[in-house]
Amino acid sequence: MKISSLKLQTLLVLLLTFQFLICQESNDTKVNKINLAESLVKSIQQTYKDGDYRNHKRLADSLLLFSREHKLYKYQILANVNQAVYYNNQNRQDKSIILYHQALLLNDSIPDDLKTRVVVLVNLANSYNKIKARDKAISYYKKVLKTLREIGENPKIECAALIGIANNYQAIHKHNKALPYYIKSNNLAKQIKNEHMLLSTYGNLAENAYHLKNYEDAQEYLDSAFSLPLAENSSKEKAWLLFRKGLISTKTEKPETAKKYFSDALALGLDKGIAEIEINSYKYLYKIDSTLGNVSSSRNYKEKYLLLKSKILERQKEATLLDGQKEIGKKEATIKTQQALLKRLKTQNYQTLIIATFVILLLVLGVFIFQKSKRKNNTIITIDKTQNELKDNLKIKYANSTLDDATRKEIKQRLVFFMEKEKAFLNPEVSPKMVTEELNISKHHLSEVLYFELNQNFNSYINALRIEQAKKLIVSPKYNNAKILAVAFDVGFKSKSSFNRVFKALTGLTPTAYKNKINGLI
Repeated sequence: MKISSLKLQTLLVLLLTFQFLICQESNDTKVNKINLAESLVKSIQQTYKDGDYRNHKRLADSLLLFSREHKLYKYQILANVNQAVYYNNQNRQDKSIILYHQALLLNDSIPDDLKTRVVVLVNLANSYNKIKARDKAISYYKKVLKTLREIGENPKIECAALIGIANNYQAIHKHNKALPYYIKSNNLAKQIKNEHMLLSTYGNLAENAYHLKNYEDAQEYLDSAFSLPLAENSSKEKAWLLFRKGLISTKTEKPETAKKYFSDALALGLDKGIAEIEINSYKYLYKIDSTLGNVSSSRNYKEKYLLLKSKILERQKEATLLDGQKEIGKKEATIKTQQALLKRLKTQNYQTLIIATFVILLLVLGVFIFQKSKRKNNTIITIDKTQNELKDNLKIKYANSTLDDATRKEIKQRLVFFMEKEKAFLNPEVSPKMVTEELNISKHHLSEVLYFELNQNFNSYINALRIEQAKKLIVSPKYNNAKILAVAFDVGFKSKSSFNRVFKALTGLTPTAYKNKINGLI
């Protein structure tokens, strides 16, 4: 207890010293730090407007380091948001969603700052939109509009939220329902004379008109967009305008004309690192070249499309899993704990610190007693557990398993349902860790279930599912003219050689021989 008292005194001295140093910081110094942070924010905004997305990310990283060091929570939130914007443009929603949730939790430490909160909400909604979580996206866009009603008008953010709602309706083919939201967002952009918003809303209206088969209206919207001075800049908005120009040209112009627009959009997408532009441009380019008879070029575009599609799907699934599971919860809890501690250190007086430290000391003592008791109890529990396991006559390999037959069968059913519903085996990066996190079981239990219930290991189980899917695709009319490599990629293999090897091992035939045999039977 003497040692504990010494530790208590030391802790109190350190806490008081820390509090004293904070109080001694001059107002001038704080103002200078805020001015520096504001300067960084303006630079970040400008680089994004200029389409310089890589430097935009570097500046956001710098702002995060600076704001963390000086405990400027508002700017730490803005740094997280801008980092997430970069990852969102890269289709890395597995990263952006976590950053946005971190920003929301940091915002809890400054609850009166609703303006910052609404910025986070609209960007988080954009991330959910990208991973096609339609209900969540619409929900967060509506939270944005609700918060805006509390803080007063902000046409720019309101415009972004309206576009987001409309985009989600459009994605589920409710084009008529999306149209009034697009029109309202376009009117708001005109009111505030924001060219970035105007480019975006004209482009959205053009694509909406395309889906409604109003091609003349679509062309007029694009003409209005290209008439704006900002359309001359190499930016994300221009890339989308070029892509939409190509889209409409597939219905109104020759294939060669459409190809030129898609090629220009692709070049800009590659230059700016905009993955969504890349994948959509590759998709239409391979189809157009196929129509034009450019077999080699079409194959090249298709392979790039399939590779990028695979990566994006993987990231979308990972983002969905992270959002839906306890991993984000753990991160949120950690940040909340950190923020609560920082807040207490700033606001608690000397007496409160003594009481809190005394309570901590009691807790530590309680934990010590509990752990000592637990170790004693664990010895008894371990003996009982070993005896029960011996009585159950489990196989030697899994003698220490806590699973009984009924539990193994229940996990097997969940595993099979997950694979059938989510098609996780189509993900080239699927792993035991990914599956166990989804099923909320340990790797050891997954291995045991595969061993007892399916007589397979993880790799053989995944490969068997992939080959069954490949057999379906090979005989599908949609894949009549497809290369074996396309089938391999679509079912989750990373190379043609590994696909051929596994396919032959499981069917006795190569994929090509299997296809010829089936066609011969028909």
